Amino acid sequence: MASITVTDLRTRIDELSLAITRQREVLKDLENQKRTAQGDLNAILDPMSRLPSEISSDIMLLCLPTTVRPDPHAAPMIFLNICRSWSNIALCTPALWSAIQVDTKIGEGLGQLTDRWVARAAPRLLSLSLHGTLDSRTPGLLNFARRNLRKAQNLELYFPSASDLRKITGSGASLFPSLTRLTIGQGDRDGTIYEDEEHYSDDAHECVRMLSAAPNLVECTFYDVWFGGDHPPTSLVTHTSLRDLYLGGSPTGSFFETIDRESSAAILLYLTLPVLERLWITNLDISSDNLFDFLERSSPPLRYLYMDCNNEPGDAEHFLQLIPTVTDLYIWFNAFSENFVFSMMAALASGFLPNLRNLIIHGAQRRSPYEQVLSTLSARRASGSPLQSFKWWEWVHGGSELSPEIVTALRELVADGMDIHIGQEGHNLI
Repeated sequence: MASITVTDLRTRIDELSLAITRQREVLKDLENQKRTAQGDLNAILDPMSRLPSEISSDIMLLCLPTTVRPDPHAAPMIFLNICRSWSNIALCTPALWSAIQVDTKIGEGLGQLTDRWVARAAPRLLSLSLHGTLDSRTPGLLNFARRNLRKAQNLELYFPSASDLRKITGSGASLFPSLTRLTIGQGDRDGTIYEDEEHYSDDAHECVRMLSAAPNLVECTFYDVWFGGDHPPTSLVTHTSLRDLYLGGSPTGSFFETIDRESSAAILLYLTLPVLERLWITNLDISSDNLFDFLERSSPPLRYLYMDCNNEPGDAEHFLQLIPTVTDLYIWFNAFSENFVFSMMAALASGFLPNLRNLIIHGAQRRSPYEQVLSTLSARRASGSPLQSFKWWEWVHGGSELSPEIVTALRELVADGMDIHIGQEGHNLI
């Protein structure tokens, strides 16, 4: 038997290595064929692939969380990891990528991800929610803001101080030409107030500057932004597009979700809003004179007015004369306000607020207003007033003062089609 030489062994090893390489290529090709076949099978079995792309996109949009953050385990990013078909649909649906929340944790890697994210939204405008402090320790958030704010249609800014606003507003005008909805919060929306906060109190002008930089703004909400009382403005700003203004909170939740919010009502000292239709104030902590001045110079076509009042809002007739277009009026009194309530009911009986459809008063009185309520509601119904709903919500049960005669008369109004509630929120005496 011939001996095997070193050369023979090396040749044999080379041959085996080549055979292994070829087999690996065959295995890789088989794996690719299997993957393709599996994809074809998925495409046949996947109901999403049998739907028109528009319907598939709508289904994906319904899966978006309320707060959209870059998360590989949540929509929309999770759609990129299911299959090629789902990934293609997601990448071709700009609306999936038009909203994003970013905070101070944004770094270089996350910054690249968020840039790709908003690029996928093109040509749609953006809904951005920015949380944190804009300083040298968080350059990613500031850079992201500067790159994308001009493309924002909806914008939430939860910053600890007015100086953060200053970093993005600068001194230019019309910085946000596409912005229609704005929320500014000193803390976070869950009620958390940032530590070491510098209140906006000394610089309400930065908030006003933000409004001025958004000439097409339609809706604005302030969360917990306290301006420190009635600081006299150096000048007034007129905004000709703002229709909805929510000071201290949002009407989407119950009153008790916003009861502890700072009202931000002092911003009214700086503004003239001639097209304002909805005004929501969770804590009217400015004087009645300042409120009246705002209403007189703005002369807005208010339809909806909500006010939580620490004190009586001044002369009732003067107040009602300033809001003749109101259809929905909700006043919450934290203090006894008999004089205002009685004079307001008398004014309503004589024809003030001719367009009023819904009236809610929440509070407690030392004197029973029920006879005045009956007189007012009867006068409104007799005059053909559109008043449809009246609710008197009390802090405490006051049914003992509601006589059977008044109950009977009020129930006749209910039978005639008027919605009447008197008593605590969960207990109607009518």
